[in-house]
Amino acid sequence: MEKKDSLEQNVVFGVRDISLEELQTAWHSLLEHKRQMAEWLEVTILDRAFEWKSPVIYLKLDNPIQQEHVQKNKGAWVLFLQKQLQNGFSIQIETELLKIEERKAVPYTNTEKWQFLAQKHALLDDLRNRLGLDLE
Repeated sequence: MEKKDSLEQNVVFGVRDISLEELQTAWHSLLEHKRQMAEWLEVTILDRAFEWKSPVIYLKLDNPIQQEHVQKNKGAWVLFLQKQLQNGFSIQIETELLKIEERKAVPYTNTEKWQFLAQKHALLDDLRNRLGLDLE
C-alpha cells in the first residue's frame, strides 16, 4: 500500500492547454481551501473575476496591500492550481490596481444611500419632495 502512495506522489504531470472552465474549477477549489483555512485576505483576493489569456491569469485588485500579498503567495497558488489541474503547464499570475473611478463606491451614511437610490430611481426624489420628507 505504501508503494502505491509513493508512486502517486511522484507522478509527473503532462503539459497541455488549459481551458477556462478547468481553470475556473481549480480556482474555485483554491478559494474554498483558503476559506476553510480562514485566510480572509486571500479569500477576498481570490473571490473576484479574473481574465485568462493563456498562460497568464490577470487579477484586478483594489489596493497595494492586496497586490503585495499576491506577489508573496502566487507561487503557492500556481502549485496548487497545477496540482488541481494535474498539469505541468506554466501558469503565471499578474496583477493590476483598479483606478479609483473603477472602484465601486459603497454608500455608508443615510444621505449617501438615499443619493445612490435617487440616482437609480429618479421618481424617489420627486416623491420625497411631494411628501416633504427630510433626509436626516
